[in-house]
Amino acid sequence: MNSKYICVVIAVVLIAGCGDDTGSGPAASDLFEATLTVNGLPGTNINNLTFELSGDQMIPPQTTDASGTVDLILGKSSLSYKITLNNASNVNRAELYVGAPNSNGTQAAVLFSGPASSSMDSVLVDSALLAEDFTNISLDSTLVAAANGAAYVQIATLSAPQGLLRGQTAPSGNASLVLGSGAVQYDVRTFVLDGIISATLNEGTPGRFGDVKVVLFEDSEGRDDVNGRLASDVFRGDDIVDSTSVDSLITLIRNERTYINIITIDVPQGVIRGQVELAD
Repeated sequence: MNSKYICVVIAVVLIAGCGDDTGSGPAASDLFEATLTVNGLPGTNINNLTFELSGDQMIPPQTTDASGTVDLILGKSSLSYKITLNNASNVNRAELYVGAPNSNGTQAAVLFSGPASSSMDSVLVDSALLAEDFTNISLDSTLVAAANGAAYVQIATLSAPQGLLRGQTAPSGNASLVLGSGAVQYDVRTFVLDGIISATLNEGTPGRFGDVKVVLFEDSEGRDDVNGRLASDVFRGDDIVDSTSVDSLITLIRNERTYINIITIDVPQGVIRGQVELAD
């Protein structure tokens, strides 16, 4: 996978009418969630990941001309990696973390540790890790997190010891849905995913493609660099693209027979997907 990755967060809230004047939250039985991952797509099993390193993915964002790429190969008992940097100097550390986009995670392993180079415009390190190289989080857990977009690589320098560059392993996201009567309010959020042309709510069970029921977002030009809300609106029966009624669609959601799909120019069948399920 050689595209620029972005993790995606989708919040889709289904409500009755325009809101609850009492300010109370939804009943637990009405709250549904979905975790969006590359591996959520039918027939997909991600073992090789390529993603970009940039200063704007850091917390807080860093202004820098430096950039880079990371190649990961997820094995059954190892993790192989290669880090290539451009316009970087005095790099003295590279670390692998488990954590979501826009949040600070837990260090899983050290990928590179000095000595610092005066300038770097080539491969920083090309190596592999085994189970004993992981601290705080196991190799197995880290491999799962990386495949699901819940891991990142961070590059530190002598002048930026807290980190200059960061890159998330793969697209990911989540959705939350609150079921009501007659209307669906939704909020769609994405992070570092380019060329988004649509976000849809589809009928379908895990491992199968299904029909689109509602288009939540659409842009034929492809929207780039969304770092937060992609779309927020309300749909009702007239917005459903086929003859399915709102009540029938809500029944499909309750029966866990719907999923959220994010489509890009480069991946028209969907770059990430997640089944909608009753929240824990």
